Amino acid sequence: MSWKELFRERFDCWQGEIPGSWLVERNSDLTASGIRRGLGCFELLSAGNKFIPVIPDLHDLCVDLNVSINYSLEKSFGLLLGFCYDLRRRCGAGIQIRCSEESGLLTIAHGRLEANRFHPLAIQEFPFPEANRLGRPFAIRLEVTGSLARVSVAGVTADFAVSPDGVGKVTLAREHFLDVMKILSFRIQAPECPVPARRTSFTMPIAVGATMYPLFCDVSLLDFGDCMEARLAFRGGVAETEPGEGDYHVARADLFNRPFLKVITAKATEEFVLYDAEFVNVVKHLVPAYFYGVLHHRVPWPLRRSVRFMKPCGAFDLAVGFESFCQSTMQSHAQAPAETQFSLKGEVIHSGVGISSGKVVVSFLSNPKKRFAALLSQSDPRLSQARAFVAANH
Repeated sequence: MSWKELFRERFDCWQGEIPGSWLVERNSDLTASGIRRGLGCFELLSAGNKFIPVIPDLHDLCVDLNVSINYSLEKSFGLLLGFCYDLRRRCGAGIQIRCSEESGLLTIAHGRLEANRFHPLAIQEFPFPEANRLGRPFAIRLEVTGSLARVSVAGVTADFAVSPDGVGKVTLAREHFLDVMKILSFRIQAPECPVPARRTSFTMPIAVGATMYPLFCDVSLLDFGDCMEARLAFRGGVAETEPGEGDYHVARADLFNRPFLKVITAKATEEFVLYDAEFVNVVKHLVPAYFYGVLHHRVPWPLRRSVRFMKPCGAFDLAVGFESFCQSTMQSHAQAPAETQFSLKGEVIHSGVGISSGKVVVSFLSNPKKRFAALLSQSDPRLSQARAFVAANH
């Protein structure tokens, strides 16, 4: 079957320690999520929780991942891959992969996932792979087409009959063994990429009032029903201006820190960090060759990112911006954060110094000296109480 790429983890967008386009389904009483970012990977620290890439519901699919473990610690490992998983009911089909030198077997099982429990329906066992094969990164592939699921692990392949009905999410979880499990790559393919029910594109201004060289973010929103994809391109600023006058001693520069996308509801704000560091944009013709590579890391500009997230219940808005932004020729106008909040239709709600990162209290106060107080009966025995009521209320 011909496959088309639907999802690829690029390790460039994060929610704290969680990859940006993933969910954590908490199936345990762990206070921590059990996942953390690594160097060019993410690491599964403990068994218990599931990690779910945000994609539309699918049946036919192909999942490819590369895994690294320190096999010499315990000489065993276990992994659960779910498919056709129902987020609301917390159940679906799954594949369990276990390897143990003590048993001398690699076990691949097909069964049913219910929260963090796996109930096997069919099991296949294979001779234990060579130790050096699992002592270094190895590939796992799961292909589901109609009523067949094919699993390949370190050169071993197993086929299982599965239900041809039903759609759902893909899930990933580790089992109990020593050491962390590093996910070095993760990709999902499908026969055809799902078509969004709705697509909206517009351009948002950023850091209004903080720079003479306008900054923009081109936004494309793809609505897949229960989830949404935001494709973003940050552009503009001094990097796209003509050289003009000056050398690197007085070169105009844009100083950015941690660009983000926020999903904002009345009760909470979800933040996706799109580049987790500071970076500088300058007019490249005004700086020496060593400016980038020695003094600063060069970040591709326009900065492009794609983020998937589950749609919140009820109304929500979005915001794009930077944790801080400073234009070198207008330092007194620096903003922290610098953000533009907007509706899903592309209507600007607020642009400038960010207001979504902290609690904002809006108070409607009443003028205590009201003309209505003069109309109160001066002979009423409750006059003092009436005056106090008028002073405090509209």
